[in-house]
Amino acid sequence: MLDANMSVLIDNKLWLGATYRHGYGGVAIIEYLLSKSIRVGYSFDYPFNSLRLSQGSSHELFLGLEFGLPSSKSVSPRYF
Repeated sequence: MLDANMSVLIDNKLWLGATYRHGYGGVAIIEYLLSKSIRVGYSFDYPFNSLRLSQGSSHELFLGLEFGLPSSKSVSPRYF
């Protein structure tokens, strides 16, 4: 199975992303950073296979909260 993902951070506030999953379909994601501790987002899944006929696409809203937990000293591999 192959998954290909791409995300772009715009102006340190807005994430735009896309995913392709071989044998399934695609996903589009948008996430907005309201503050250092709150983020909101939306994702849309669209199957390209036979699931499209029986289940259709899906929508997801999400809310992320960061609590003031101690952070590690390591740098995230997500940012390079």
